Amino acid sequence: MSTIVQIFDRITATDVPTALAACQRDQRATPRVVAMFDQFLREVQCHYPLAAGANGVEQPLIWTEGLPFGPLDHWPLNLGVDVQVLDATVLSTLGHVAADAGLQLFEPQGGALYRLDRQVVYEDGTVEPFAERSLRVEPPKVHAAPGSFAPARVPHSLDVLCGALMERLAPLGFEVHPHPVNSRARLVQRSHGPTVQAFFIQVQPEHDRQYIHCAVHWWLPSVREAWLAQLDEIGGPLRSRIKAFIPDYERTLNDFQQIPWHRNPRLGQNDLRSAHDLAEFAKALAFWAAERAMLWQDAPKDMAALGKLLLSVDQVSRVLKDGESGVHGLFTLQEQMSLLVLALHCKTPLREVWIETLRHRQRVTQHVQWKPVSGNDGNALFDAILQSLIERPPVLGA
Repeated sequence: MSTIVQIFDRITATDVPTALAACQRDQRATPRVVAMFDQFLREVQCHYPLAAGANGVEQPLIWTEGLPFGPLDHWPLNLGVDVQVLDATVLSTLGHVAADAGLQLFEPQGGALYRLDRQVVYEDGTVEPFAERSLRVEPPKVHAAPGSFAPARVPHSLDVLCGALMERLAPLGFEVHPHPVNSRARLVQRSHGPTVQAFFIQVQPEHDRQYIHCAVHWWLPSVREAWLAQLDEIGGPLRSRIKAFIPDYERTLNDFQQIPWHRNPRLGQNDLRSAHDLAEFAKALAFWAAERAMLWQDAPKDMAALGKLLLSVDQVSRVLKDGESGVHGLFTLQEQMSLLVLALHCKTPLREVWIETLRHRQRVTQHVQWKPVSGNDGNALFDAILQSLIERPPVLGA
């Protein structure tokens, strides 16, 4: 049996009625509050195990749904506590840890609010200081089993990462594929006709650690062909130069949504030193990948819908920021032209914003990408292709 305690961010709740009212409203947490939740949960693990098998305990004494990789973007945060261990010390310890993180704890069954000022107020108005907290115990270090994790053992780490992703993504039609040229990378991908969505996973070994790189790539042949056909017509037979300049495996468009590492800042440092670190990272990555895969599940069936998802306000900001910083390699010629085709095709409300954004990017830094192809800055070709796409919109198949 268990009881529930609630952790929340509302310092204006100073007694039981106001705490009860606050916790009855499910509210979205800001990134600041999510970081506070993360701090609270990491510290709780140093007092009580939050997962079965942790610290030698077969069943968790305290738990919360989805920990440590479930969504922590709403409050209150509900913790289940085994009634067999529930006592004043457990509650005071949780209250202390919550206050350390700038949060408050409400125990609705007993009618008690553990406030930021380290005072617990009861339903009848009685107030008393927190009891002492339990001793803090560092979790035992997890040692890698012989033959498992080692910084130089890239294939093993790729197996672990892809295995975690496939547990969640296989039902959605994904398969694991080797990267065509990069032995330290793999692709977990699915096809929608000629359209392919792929999670690109690369392991970068260092002296005593590994770093993981992940991106979401789209292969959109019909989009690519739309601007290449215009380029051939306007700029002469440049397709062979494009093929040499942009290999087939790089002719992708990126979904630049970042993994929300604020849910677990330690993993966000992307600094893996043990089998435990690798397993934790793999689970977090798989959770995020499943969210992205579900979001895009039906989009390729309608290229206009896919364009609207890819042409977000965040993507506009990313393109502008990259251009202003003068970084050329992060935004390829393929991306520039594919985004232009999609912006014109999907009739997004941001259509004109995208045209001007891409024109600005062309003038600032993108001309560097055009020189190996056309021998000039590409400005005239960009405007000619744009005008041609406006006058004769291509038919894009999924």
